[in-house]
Amino acid sequence: IFGDDDGDGKQALVEYLNGSDPRAADGSQVSVSIGGDGELRLEVVQQIGADDVIVTAERADELGAWVMLGVEYWGRRNNTDGTETVRFRTTSEAPPGGRHFMRLLVAPVE
Repeated sequence: IFGDDDGDGKQALVEYLNGSDPRAADGSQVSVSIGGDGELRLEVVQQIGADDVIVTAERADELGAWVMLGVEYWGRRNNTDGTETVRFRTTSEAPPGGRHFMRLLVAPVE
């Protein structure tokens, strides 16, 4: 479940979450943007019913110093195609001249 048999850079578990075929290379279903208040937003498409996968997000001001503090779950949006978009955002904007990073964590439910 952690392999990338099709070589598209996404682990099979993430492809399951997205509802894509882990044997066929395809585009990413993850997007990152900056909101109107300067917060960083991360969105991932999840197939409805893939509740056996945990999706969370972390942020960092420096790469390598990842924390969940300062990230909030921002809800889900039904895409009306059997998938939903799971949304996260930082709770503050990057400091002047600074940076924010976000990463997606995906794990099977144990």
